[in-house]
Amino acid sequence: MNKAIKSLPLSSKAVLWLLGSLLIASLPGWLIFPSAIMLFSLAMIAWRFLNLYYNWRPLPNWLKPLLVIIAMATLYLTYGQLYGRRIAAAMLLLMMSLKAVELHNRRDARVLASLGVFLATTYFLFLQNPTMLVYGLTIVVLLLQSLNVLQLEFIPTTATADQRPSLLRQVPEIPGISGLISSLRIILYALPLGIVLFIVFPRLATPLWGVPEAALDGKSGLSDEMSPGSIQNLFMDDSPAFRVEFLTRRPPNSELYWRGPVLWNFDGRRWSTLYRGYRIIPPEQLPAVTTEQSIRYRVQLEPSERRWLYALDYVVEKPADSRLTRGYQLYAKQPVTNPRTYSITSEPAFIDIPELSGAYRKMALDLPAGYNPEASDWVRQLRLQYPVQQPSYNTENDILLIKSVLEYFNQEEFYYSLNPPLLGHHSVDEFLFDTRSGFCEHYASTFTVLMRMAGIPARVVTGYQGGYYNQAGEYLLVRQSDAHAWAEVWLDGKGWLRVDPTSQVAPERILSGAMDVFSNPRNWHDFTWLRELRNNLDLIQHFWNNWVMDFSAYSQSQILKNLGLGKLGKRWIALIILLPIFLTIAATTLFLLKYRSIRSRNPAVRAYRSYLKQLEKAGFKFSISDDASTVAHKVSEKLNNKQSIAAAWLVAESVNKYFYSKQAISIKAFETLVKGSLSKILRDKG
Repeated sequence: MNKAIKSLPLSSKAVLWLLGSLLIASLPGWLIFPSAIMLFSLAMIAWRFLNLYYNWRPLPNWLKPLLVIIAMATLYLTYGQLYGRRIAAAMLLLMMSLKAVELHNRRDARVLASLGVFLATTYFLFLQNPTMLVYGLTIVVLLLQSLNVLQLEFIPTTATADQRPSLLRQVPEIPGISGLISSLRIILYALPLGIVLFIVFPRLATPLWGVPEAALDGKSGLSDEMSPGSIQNLFMDDSPAFRVEFLTRRPPNSELYWRGPVLWNFDGRRWSTLYRGYRIIPPEQLPAVTTEQSIRYRVQLEPSERRWLYALDYVVEKPADSRLTRGYQLYAKQPVTNPRTYSITSEPAFIDIPELSGAYRKMALDLPAGYNPEASDWVRQLRLQYPVQQPSYNTENDILLIKSVLEYFNQEEFYYSLNPPLLGHHSVDEFLFDTRSGFCEHYASTFTVLMRMAGIPARVVTGYQGGYYNQAGEYLLVRQSDAHAWAEVWLDGKGWLRVDPTSQVAPERILSGAMDVFSNPRNWHDFTWLRELRNNLDLIQHFWNNWVMDFSAYSQSQILKNLGLGKLGKRWIALIILLPIFLTIAATTLFLLKYRSIRSRNPAVRAYRSYLKQLEKAGFKFSISDDASTVAHKVSEKLNNKQSIAAAWLVAESVNKYFYSKQAISIKAFETLVKGSLSKILRDKG
């Protein structure tokens, strides 16, 4: 484009359209980037708004490098490094906002619009849901509309009102709904090719970009540690953890314990895993499947950036690329950074480790010294009622002792609370005899410590309990707010048995779900009808994950198999994959050629082309990429008469309004205008 055209000043309407579009394009960043990044970015865009409103002078040149340094320093101080996909996307946002500060001409505007489209694509690295798709398309349409508005920018002409023929109806110069429809039509034209490419383009097992795990921000979810308040905090998070489709029977809610990290080590306040707890069960030692009681299901796991895979007790058939520990904890070989679907089979009647080895027994009985003397004395007195008979383990007395502790939780004044008092050094003593108020982790931790004090091997298991069953989609939705902790005790000949002390204090938590325990809302927008609406709308996300996010190389191969092409060689498969692409491109080309042919029969198009040919014969030189405004500028540079200059710009104005804002036009009046303007220009050119 001509250098002078690139530097043409922008009208306030064009700047407002572009800045408004960029502001909307920046909003998803609040879900991805830290507040410091967003505040800096929005401050730059806000300054440009104020600069336009108050007609301030542009920033001095010496200040611009300083702003770049401040932006990079903010980025580094926020993340501690300058490498990673999230940091790169944040840098793009900062550079776009800095470019908005020096938005003064057409070239700046087009660069900014391009950066805005690119920024919208980066959001899909972090938010891959249907809402983000709609929002991303909205951003692109608005930015295309900004370019559409930019196309209608002109240098003011000297033509008077009586010199302007009645070509156009009296509608706003800047396109409104019609311009948005035109921008949306561009997206619709590209949609068929995009769908074909999505289906047939070869899928990769890993993304093209290499992203270190350190560059990923930790997601909300369970960790391999548990302390008072850790699971309680998850109760405030309603984001989905995973979804489950049952292929056989669906267990009742009271049996839906989704097993996650198994915690063995207790330091007096915090539970954590041990290395020995990660030892793998060889595939040949997995229990057998019994068709009568086995449960087969498929889990659709949301990204957690952790390795846990959740399953019901006990896993007998696991995914091929997963591992099962001695604690029957299932985990993936790599952190789950993308939605993952896996099929699994569980056997609830399986007996886990009927004989406990010495090393694992020691792990399951270990307690730190110098903690909780009152609880220790209480358990010692309780043990006198149900003594241990050596050398064999007295399973019956152990069962009676366990029932006695559970009855204590049930009969005494214990409370299930979201805001329990803080616990000190002797946390079990204070909870058991003083505060008696806590969340599931308080009860699971206290019960496990009491069992170990009594000489009964015990451990804590964290995971999720229950879920919302979506009748329309026939799947179970488990949210982060369904996070739960329970205990497991080992009894001779019976193996590890689940014991949930929370059920003695708040049985509705197990039978109905986490949301039915508390009558008061958790926050100002936590209403029953709103939760139900979110649960029902999750069906859209479920379908999106099934048909879009879970579409992989395996899915493509299955399509080929269903078409009877599974045994073809790689060259034939590549040809079959590329053929629809070529056909789509060919069909698009034919459509454009036909559209061009139809357009060439338009009287207005013929009149304008004749206008250009006559100007070229007169010595004016144009490029094939020149738009009407560029043509008018090139013509006016070689003219001296104000009326002929005004005539050239009037032609450009009419062409742009007709083709870009779709305003009604009188063909006869347009032809008259073109002929009259051409004669004025040629006379002036001499």
